This record gives sequence, structure tokens and C-alpha cells, in this order.
Amino acid sequence: MPLNVGNYWLYREFELEPDGSGGEPDEWQYGFVIDGTMTLLIDGDSTKCFKLFHCWEDLKPYYDKPGSFEGSKLIYHGTKGIYYAGIERYDTLKITFNDLIFPYPVKKGEIVSGHVFYYNILGNYSNIPDDAVSEYECVSTDSLISTPAGDFNCIVYRLAYHDFPPLFRGEVNYFIKPGIGIVGMIMMVYHYNLDEYRYLRKTLLTDYQIYNE
Repeated sequence: MPLNVGNYWLYREFELEPDGSGGEPDEWQYGFVIDGTMTLLIDGDSTKCFKLFHCWEDLKPYYDKPGSFEGSKLIYHGTKGIYYAGIERYDTLKITFNDLIFPYPVKKGEIVSGHVFYYNILGNYSNIPDDAVSEYECVSTDSLISTPAGDFNCIVYRLAYHDFPPLFRGEVNYFIKPGIGIVGMIMMVYHYNLDEYRYLRKTLLTDYQIYNE
């Protein structure tokens, strides 16, 4: 996932029927943009982390929208993949950690644990706590997804962002194209009592701009 100030990814969301059919597109495009850096001391080393903000279609980060700013997520490249280092708000750290969330290279079935990097394009409307922890499982290393920005063969990581047994478990599947980043997200709910999945929505890449480090 290329990390550099000015990189952005825009998406359109599609609501799905429980069986995965349908898919009327949302009218608006939303996404995220890298709009700054912050240096953190991680394992004794000064590490440049990139600030990943939600943004509107005009690429302006949400921090200029009163009442809606949640802060940015701090991410960086490490030796084993993409790391999630914490959350900042107005250049002040809210919470810090150092979690490998998207290992790369990766094998199918590989699992890592870390704080929940939930990145729905409309924000944290599921009210996931900053300190929530879950598992990231690689469920595929070569899955094809079609988006308005093109067709991509992706690595797919599955994250459970809510888990309330014996009722339901909310999951998001991140489709990541190495060299581009997140090109799609599919959200599903697993119902324990029915032993079945039901679709909620999919989010597909429509436009992006990346500068490599």
C-alpha cells in the first residue's frame, strides 16, 4: 500500500441484498487521503507514520468538518507489512500501539492479531472503541474483484469488527492490490443461530492517486 503525502483513494458504496444480489450505487464518492505525517518512537527507533484521514470527494480531510472529525489513523511500512501505530487528533496522540495488520508477503490462512483497523468510508458509525482488538486472517492471495477503477487480483484479509456470540459477528473483507492499496471492501454479518452469512454492502475503488515513497 503506497504511503506518501497526497496519496488518495476514492470509493463508491453499494448496498446489497442479504444474498449478495442487487447493488445500487451510492450517489456520492468518499474515501481516504494521506494528509500529513507524525514521527513516533517505535521499538527504540524514530518511525515516520502517515496520517490516513477520511475525505470527501473533493479530497478535503474530515478535520475541517465541525462535529465529524474522528482523527486520523497512523500507519507505516515495516519489515513484515503494513503496521497500524495509533490514532491522532489535531496532532495529539489519542492512543498508540504497534500492530501488524496486513502482513506482506503473506500465505493463505495466516492470522495476526491487533487493534481494529476499521476503515469504512463513511466513518466509524459502528462506534468501534479505539482499543478494540481482533484478528486479521488472509483468506485468499489471488481473488479477482471488478471495480469502476479496473479489475484487480487481490490479497483478501478478513477482519471481525464486532463479535457478539451467540447472536452475530460483523466482518469486513479487505481486497488489497499490492502496489495500489485497498481496492474493495465487502461487509457481511454471520448469524450464529442460522449458521449463515448475509451480505450488507460492498465498497469499490473509483479513483486513486499514488506516489511511492
